Amino acid sequence: MGKLRIKAALCAVSMLTMGALATASGVADLAAAFPQVPVRLVQMLITLPILVQTPVTLFSSVFCRYISKKKLLLLACVLFLIGGLTPFFIHVFPVIMVMRCLYGAGIGLVVPLTASLAAEHFEGGQRAAVLGLVSAVGMLGGAFYTYVGGLLSVVGWQYCFLAYLIGLPVMAAVWICLPDGGPARRAETETRVSRGRLPGAVFAVAFLSLVYLVLYFAYTNNISLFVANTGLGDASHAGLSYSVVNGCGFAGGLLFGALHKRLRGWMLPVSVAVTMAGFFIIARSGTLAVLYAGSVLIGIGLAWFLPQTQVMISAAAPPEQATYAFGINGAISNAGQFLSAPVFGAIAAATGIATEGGMMLLAAAGYVLLTLCCLSLARHTAARDAGETA
Repeated sequence: MGKLRIKAALCAVSMLTMGALATASGVADLAAAFPQVPVRLVQMLITLPILVQTPVTLFSSVFCRYISKKKLLLLACVLFLIGGLTPFFIHVFPVIMVMRCLYGAGIGLVVPLTASLAAEHFEGGQRAAVLGLVSAVGMLGGAFYTYVGGLLSVVGWQYCFLAYLIGLPVMAAVWICLPDGGPARRAETETRVSRGRLPGAVFAVAFLSLVYLVLYFAYTNNISLFVANTGLGDASHAGLSYSVVNGCGFAGGLLFGALHKRLRGWMLPVSVAVTMAGFFIIARSGTLAVLYAGSVLIGIGLAWFLPQTQVMISAAAPPEQATYAFGINGAISNAGQFLSAPVFGAIAAATGIATEGGMMLLAAAGYVLLTLCCLSLARHTAARDAGETA
């Protein structure tokens, strides 16, 4: 019963991770409500939380020295609620920007602590299943924020912020279901954290995550224009593609635990290859049905890749370094969201690629190379494990 309660708490908290999508559909209305504010500054309401999230994620292990993980997650819920709901009541743009920073700080605590708690309370195949379940619920949360935020923004730009009320039941779940282990012993968290020594495998996985997300955000940055410029549909059809990614990501995450039992480390190249296939199908799509088929594969690939990297980090890092290791991975991989647009812009300028479909094909080619790297890593890991058991 205790493990089930912990699962419930971790799944509840994972619903917070994609909350930025609640305001994505209301950016145009926000720009109209604040005509004196440059559009690029309004768009920062989406990206600013990620800027704040990165350093908070990186230093989450330091906070664990003094405050228990349960209390930190409760603090994250408070920041989520204050940062998310205040713009509904106070319609002053600088205040809204500050609140987005508070929201980002809350999410910065959630991401590494959720993975760390899963690694702390579960082992082996059960850990993989829990991480897959957490990933699945996170994707379901993305679908929730996209749909509910879009519906509420029709009423008025400020109403999309009411989607953050979901933080209340999440906070209740953390309070009721998660045990309070107290702050980590200083000796455990300080031994290597203060000197920055982590196994090289942690940084290797973080780098793979960075590359994966740089390529993945070619989808989020280009899908709307791709759908419009190819004549396949309008913004609503692009939005449905996002929903398909999240919905199928939920299904893929539920299957992760069972698949990981069979494939183990091979889940990494499989997840990247599935994502690559999705990008290639979308790039060559001539109908909405084909585009949505590609979206299915992208969602499944993402839902398999994220928990697989967390499984690998939890296996590589000693228990006392788990939070620090997940923080490093989160901070490095978050950079993929910012680097994607300039990296693809630079490559497009150098190669003469001028269409969104070309960008998708370029991302698919990148995933081919990443799949080969992951295959090599999986072979090396399988050979090492075979040698250790011999």
